[in-house]
Amino acid sequence: MVEIDANGKTSREINAEIKRAAAAGDEIRITNPSASHHLGVGVLSPARITYEGSVGYFCTALTDGCNVVINGNAGWCLGDNMMSGKIIVNGRGGSSVGPAMRGGTIVVHGDAGNRLGQVMKSGLIVVEGNAGFMAGFMMMGGRIIVLGDIGERAGHWLINGEIFVGGNIEGLGSDAQIEELTDADKHFLETTLAEQGLVTDKPFKKITSRKELHHYSTKE
Repeated sequence: MVEIDANGKTSREINAEIKRAAAAGDEIRITNPSASHHLGVGVLSPARITYEGSVGYFCTALTDGCNVVINGNAGWCLGDNMMSGKIIVNGRGGSSVGPAMRGGTIVVHGDAGNRLGQVMKSGLIVVEGNAGFMAGFMMMGGRIIVLGDIGERAGHWLINGEIFVGGNIEGLGSDAQIEELTDADKHFLETTLAEQGLVTDKPFKKITSRKELHHYSTKE
């Protein structure tokens, strides 16, 4: 394992060390991240990275195949445009968790901010707590699971994809609707949550698009 002490270093310096260790196939532990921004951006190796503390905005953006654990909170746009891999946040997630993500999994064990999964193309986001307004804004694919409550305008301008909510929905956005869960949905929720070590008996609701406004047939 390679340990990187981020104290007193710039994001560029930290990222240079991360990429060298990732290219060598080393497991990486980063101490004292101090909510620095842009950490772990552009890592295209299947790296295993643990942040011992909170990270700032755009952490793990533009990555492919990283497996990341954040033992703290995360700022805006966590996992922006990630292609594959997994991010686990043992704290809270900021606004726009997983924007435009194209694959992989993000799990937030606390609450998440507004615009969760904005413009996401594919992949999975799981929030153990609550989420803010406009979750799934212009979502084009993938799935979002929120075990707690969700704010107003949920699924606003939703194009494709599904949002599952275990708590209360403050309000739906334009072109969003609530559909009845199928047996396949129930199986997906049970198995997916079990994989993340989460169990709940909440009666989930599913938000989908009415497809009366914008809709596209391809991801690109």
